[in-house]
Amino acid sequence: MSRRADAVKKVMIVGSSGGIGMALVRYCLEIGCQVAALTRSPSPALAALQQAVPNRLAIVECDLLDHQPQVEARLSLLFARYGYPDWIINAAGFLHAGTTSHSDLHKGLKDGLNKGASVAHIKREPLNQSRIPTASTQPQISQCQMPEKRLSEITPAFLEHNLRANLYLSIALAQCCDNLLPRSTPFRFACLSAMVGSIADNHSGGWYSYRISKAALNMFLKTLSLEWKRQFPNACVAAIHPGTTDTQLSAPFQSRITASKLYSSDISAQRIVSVIESMTPEQSGHFYHWDGSVLPW
Repeated sequence: MSRRADAVKKVMIVGSSGGIGMALVRYCLEIGCQVAALTRSPSPALAALQQAVPNRLAIVECDLLDHQPQVEARLSLLFARYGYPDWIINAAGFLHAGTTSHSDLHKGLKDGLNKGASVAHIKREPLNQSRIPTASTQPQISQCQMPEKRLSEITPAFLEHNLRANLYLSIALAQCCDNLLPRSTPFRFACLSAMVGSIADNHSGGWYSYRISKAALNMFLKTLSLEWKRQFPNACVAAIHPGTTDTQLSAPFQSRITASKLYSSDISAQRIVSVIESMTPEQSGHFYHWDGSVLPW
């Protein structure tokens, strides 16, 4: 597929129902992008945005964690209709259970795949769930579970939940792209990580499952960048630390953060886009701070 240098950017955002994800959807629409939003369940906020810009926002209801052929078939249909994405952003994540019920814990896993040139809302269909365990088949975690402060607090269920949300979702997304995108496609694949996932920067300890899952995400992205350098020579893979953002994910910990270090979701979205815009294939495989500097793995 040919591309002009000044062509409208097509953006796919996973986690578009979350704080940063929704801000990314709004900002990308504001700067003129075509956006596609992939979500596990209906989102009134996304639906309202679609009504406001019906020609530039598409919504797909499906679950990347199922990663079944039906999911790829819907993405293939989306790409055939609107073209391949220029930017693929995973803004989903999980840190704590808060006070939500177990069924609500997967809100952090809601992915957004926004793309479109005309009104589109592709409904979710029943999926064959034999390949990957669903929420109902996994160990349940506490309804009010915070990141672990010490070794004795680590449990298999909470660690697994962090790994599924913060690591496997990005793997499933990359597998879809690997299967669907042509070799010559120029695109940028960015996943939101966290500085606490940097092994070199870990000076305080604690938050075992979150740190482990983000460090694993970083390793996955570094490894992926090496494979994709051969398979997709025009692509760039990166992890991005957005800084502490005023969302539900950070809400229980904001009292410890000075006002100057707590950023609005709109500011974080603009910074993330700025980093992605600056990335080139030669820079693939880096861990970026929100200001564009490179962080240690």
